[in-house]
Amino acid sequence: MGERGAIQVQYNYGDGDGGSVYLYTHWTGDNIKTILAEALIKGRNRWADPSYLTRIIFNHMTRGEQGNYAQETTGYGIDFVEPDVNYPILRVFYPPLSIHYTLSPNPYPSIECDGFIYRSIETFILLTGPWRGDDWNERVKDDPVLQKTTDEFLLNCREGNFSEDAF
Repeated sequence: MGERGAIQVQYNYGDGDGGSVYLYTHWTGDNIKTILAEALIKGRNRWADPSYLTRIIFNHMTRGEQGNYAQETTGYGIDFVEPDVNYPILRVFYPPLSIHYTLSPNPYPSIECDGFIYRSIETFILLTGPWRGDDWNERVKDDPVLQKTTDEFLLNCREGNFSEDAF
């Protein structure tokens, strides 16, 4: 029952400390790839910050539902164990971090989707599209921040402005 999906955000501090959190949706799992791609676009300036990016992803997952679900006890969740879902779990893996800096030359996470690991967030986003057309216009009509940040993201990509490991 439902269209259950989840996004796992995993990090470690290079000394064995770390963990995962699972962001769960009961009704929009069939759209989980687009949800993650859009959240990554919105949170571009926080890609290197696991705690902020995790919150941005969850906020985007629940967007438009906060009013409906603010008093509800179902619909979305946050867990530390892998949930039972209908779709493959998307995984956001951060390189080893220390408290003050990344131990990796690239502080950005990799994305695992459908058994493939994207070392570049930009590649995952661009291949998750479509970012134009009637369906896209319908998705962003009530979200001007998403429309603006997506336009900026696509312009940067056209101009060749990518993170260190893109493509």
